Amino acid sequence: MIAFEAGSIRTTRAAIRSDVQTEPAAESTRPDEIPTLTLATGSGAAEAEAITASAARPARGSVPPTILFEVFWTQQKRKRLIEVALAGIDLPPEDYPFYVTIGADGPLTPTGLAELLDMPLSTVIFRVRRLERRGHVERIDNPDDGRSFLIRLTRQGRRLLRTARPRFRAYAEAVEARLGSATTKAIASGLVELRTAIDEELAARRPAPPQSAPRRGG
Repeated sequence: MIAFEAGSIRTTRAAIRSDVQTEPAAESTRPDEIPTLTLATGSGAAEAEAITASAARPARGSVPPTILFEVFWTQQKRKRLIEVALAGIDLPPEDYPFYVTIGADGPLTPTGLAELLDMPLSTVIFRVRRLERRGHVERIDNPDDGRSFLIRLTRQGRRLLRTARPRFRAYAEAVEARLGSATTKAIASGLVELRTAIDEELAARRPAPPQSAPRRGG
């Protein structure tokens, strides 16, 4: 759900409302379910439950967790929710954001998809090839650049997304209902601020480019 905003896409993505707050039929809606802040690898439900259970009972005198650890625990729960929501559907939970993003914003170039998901281009190309092998994604010519191509869902991929997306949305909207409108909006606003703070901290700690040695007059 949480993304490191980068480049020219930062302003646009910061203003995007989450998918679970929009109408299901709005195909152009960008998803809230993009897991582009990865604080740890793996999505095992048992591991997540164990981590969260131990976190709920911190040792006396221990250092309290940072907000980023709270984000990590929330992300683990979110992964579990997607697994449950998509149970019985031939769509791996970790690939769900690709289906949603390509379906909502496609056709997309690999670079455009990488920017939206805030993932390395090599990772995006690897994952897209996996969707191609399933017959759920196809490449088409890019009318704006003959050296590139566009990625879009096939008819089978769109049909699968029409089955999976309402299933996830039902769970996501139920979570929002438990929180209530005011809390949901406050959390969304806080997450935007958190992303901005992370970007600013990374920028502040980015090493300065080395200066070239001055040329000597000859």
